[in-house]
Amino acid sequence: MLDVLLVRIQPTDLFNERPPNDFKFFPNEKPRAFDIAVSNGGSLQFTVAKAYYLGSEAFVKKDNAITKELGVKYGGHVVAIDKYPNGQFLNGAEVSGNQEYKFSRYEVECRSTPDYHAIILLIPGLELIVLSTLNFACHRPKGYTSSFIAFEKENVLSVKSMLGEVKGIALENCNEHALEPDHKALCYTMSFEKVSLPAVILPKLLETKPQSEGEPHEETNE
Repeated sequence: MLDVLLVRIQPTDLFNERPPNDFKFFPNEKPRAFDIAVSNGGSLQFTVAKAYYLGSEAFVKKDNAITKELGVKYGGHVVAIDKYPNGQFLNGAEVSGNQEYKFSRYEVECRSTPDYHAIILLIPGLELIVLSTLNFACHRPKGYTSSFIAFEKENVLSVKSMLGEVKGIALENCNEHALEPDHKALCYTMSFEKVSLPAVILPKLLETKPQSEGEPHEETNE
């Protein structure tokens, strides 16, 4: 049997009246460390910090193209920063040492090194994504509890697949899978579960096809 970490993103309206008792908002500036419990096993240690970036006119065009591809009006820069870093492209995104910036995003890193054979991201209406790491960036996080990370509905996530491919996820596109997709209190949670799978099943789950940037929106996760 192989140990697999399932990362589930699900819609919820539990913030309609008041948040859970242990809910904490993410900080605007200072980095913060926090733990999230894994169902059926242990916990994960994370840090979150707000990062600032500068981008050229060429980068802004890439940002606009990704935003259009995602089908939203915001957050393309979250993905573009990972796809077009300054270390790889002369006109890519560059970390800003101060707040003279064009773009900002929240960056979440997993400080623990869990011994899982695979990390699989499950999102309503999308094909599963096998992740290379639990590190990700996001547009508008909401906060966290001891059992999940919460995101605003108007959010974009940037994750990396098992082969290092940057994928963009607009949670707004998953609203049709919510009970009341237009509910003002709708948000999304990311929770974690450890499962054990027979060795013959896991390779089938890992059979994912790479997608080019030119593919239409409804056929891509970026």
